[in-house]
Amino acid sequence: MNIRLAFLAIVSLASFSNYGYSAVLPTDVAKAYVQAITNGTGSKVAGSIDYVALGCTAATVYDEQKCQKIVFNGKDGKTLLMESITASNIASLIPIGDVRRIYGNDPQYANVRELFFLLSTKNSGWYSGLEGEDKAKAILQRHLESSGPGGMYGNFIWPFDASSPQKAKVTSTGVDFLIVSLPSAAALDVNKSPLYYWALQTDFSNMAYPLGFDFAGVSGIDPNRCKNTKVAWGHVGLQYAKNNPSLPNSVQKQANWGGGGDGSGIGDYGCGGSDVTKLNWKVGTWYEYRVKRAVRRAPKLWEWVGEIYKKGDAAPIYSKTIFGGEYVTYATTWAELINVSCTSPRLITQWANPWMGNAGGKFRVGRVNLENGADGCLRSKEIISNKCQAKWTQYQGAISPATHAAANLLRKTNSSDMQEGYCERVPDATEIAIAKAYIQAISGGTGAKRVSTAIDFTALGCNADTVFDDGKCQAPVFNGKDGKTVLMEAITSVSDGNWHSSNIQSIIPFETINRILTDPKYALAKELFGYFSMQNDGWYDYLDGPGKPKDVMFQYITAVNAANALKTK
Repeated sequence: MNIRLAFLAIVSLASFSNYGYSAVLPTDVAKAYVQAITNGTGSKVAGSIDYVALGCTAATVYDEQKCQKIVFNGKDGKTLLMESITASNIASLIPIGDVRRIYGNDPQYANVRELFFLLSTKNSGWYSGLEGEDKAKAILQRHLESSGPGGMYGNFIWPFDASSPQKAKVTSTGVDFLIVSLPSAAALDVNKSPLYYWALQTDFSNMAYPLGFDFAGVSGIDPNRCKNTKVAWGHVGLQYAKNNPSLPNSVQKQANWGGGGDGSGIGDYGCGGSDVTKLNWKVGTWYEYRVKRAVRRAPKLWEWVGEIYKKGDAAPIYSKTIFGGEYVTYATTWAELINVSCTSPRLITQWANPWMGNAGGKFRVGRVNLENGADGCLRSKEIISNKCQAKWTQYQGAISPATHAAANLLRKTNSSDMQEGYCERVPDATEIAIAKAYIQAISGGTGAKRVSTAIDFTALGCNADTVFDDGKCQAPVFNGKDGKTVLMEAITSVSDGNWHSSNIQSIIPFETINRILTDPKYALAKELFGYFSMQNDGWYDYLDGPGKPKDVMFQYITAVNAANALKTK
């Protein structure tokens, strides 16, 4: 019997040799396969199996002639990987550094992330025989999640398309924030001392501390370490900390406004200043975070105030100062969960109504890029909740109990873009000003064709002759919308069917619309107004209907034409 087994082994090895494969272990092939699809630095060769030569990369994960090619004992690389996984070898099969790289936001790894989701998720239809708490799919899921939650971000996209934040001289920004639900003190892991932090972060333009600067008045700065700081940023927000493991049911609620220096990491934190203050904030209460420029202290140095308000209140419940440059150059919200595991109890938070401002006013941010950090924690997710308010919801943690279950997994993509939608919201002052400036531009009016320091229709080349030019009058100017869209959405609807109840005449004065309708020089604008006022013509169909903006425009044009007809009698 032993002689027969030895003979079969020799024949088996000979057969591998005949097919060009040397005697390798399945785990060797699995490791090479993982390095190939994750673009790792380890070997992509196992014996005679060369994944580079096969053309197996992150882009060819599903190619049957490349990554899915049968290579060993009638099996492809992913099958060998799944059949090789044990709790003791998973870290060597799929190094955690490779996990973090593929779960970053690099689109080249999108197929790899999808593959790992299918390989690790219960009831995905893949490798169902390997499901169960101590089997390969659950082990893989736990390993992917061991990278920890990498943060959730809401990156503000500057609302003025034709201008940068620096050119527009942004000096303030803000956003609303709500904690919907929160793990109890008893539910938190006392051994990890977790910190939940939800912040609005702002980057500032270049700064400089003058020689001999007196740092008194702002806490957290080490003058010797920070005196040469040139670039600064700050983050303000609420924190939830369990910083005393010896007290199982003890947590601390607090707020922070802190800033860093030149971007070197934790070593430069506090070079703008830093404060942590106990603050008894409440779950279920809307707050507003604000950052605004204050006093100028030197040629390239300004005080910046970070504030937290209970929504609707006139006075802040938290207000502290740090240092920065002259303007805000970037803003984002984030949830960073330090010493928190993917399977910690579920929490839910919301953000809404982001804005930025300068000396000319306060401007709504209608576009936000939602982004998850580099992690394999699929139990965290950001979703768009309300496009009218630019509201998004964050979920983090596991539904109890935290088991190997598809219901516990949320995220399938690391990034999405939110674009505000029309919702018959009352137009704000910025939208009204843009609509008026656009009308003046296409009608040859004498009124302002510029809004603040951010939109200039004259500089865009928008006039009566370029009404339909995509690079001029039809160029995006505000939250991805062109002038005519801002105009139509700024016209208020009427409930009584009477156009006089709308704001249309304040946006388009009688003499302006009359000029468009009667002077041949404005023929293109007249054509455009025809599209604006005709029902069911494929233009702005969402503004069609009795009393809505297109009907209001039709009534207004009809009234102007009737008035002109009376004059000619």
